[in-house]
Amino acid sequence: RLYLDPTFAQIASQSSFYITGGGATFQLTADVTPIGQTSLGLNSISTANLGNSVVGYLSTLKSGGTNQVSQGNFISAQTILEEAINQVAVFRGRLGSLQRNQLETNINSQQVALENVTSSESVIRDADIAAEVAALTRAQILVQSTQATLQIATNQPSAVLSLLG
Repeated sequence: RLYLDPTFAQIASQSSFYITGGGATFQLTADVTPIGQTSLGLNSISTANLGNSVVGYLSTLKSGGTNQVSQGNFISAQTILEEAINQVAVFRGRLGSLQRNQLETNINSQQVALENVTSSESVIRDADIAAEVAALTRAQILVQSTQATLQIATNQPSAVLSLLG
């Protein structure tokens, strides 16, 4: 890993570093920090690297190679292939473990958080609707009572006039 900080990034000094191996860093959190990252290192899986120095490498099975199959090196070819298959299986296991234990867990956690935020938003919207419905009902009651009061006020003078007349 290489972390650049203001001290390391100064042009006044020279620093050398070498990149060895391979792999990837996955960002799992919203903040880009080393705490929110997970790394997976993988060696090269080229034919020159699959196998080992004891049994041989996969690249030696090609024509002109030291273990070429056309020359009858079937046992050594089988041993090399078994070793290469085992190495690829280990790489697949490491990738599967990262996916299952890190990535899918993080995805599930983010989905739960999204569901909770959506639920909270719905509750807030429902509360706003309830307040608006209560205000509308209050306004309707006030309008109806005002209309009833006006109707009573209009009917009383005509009742008085009918008694007089």
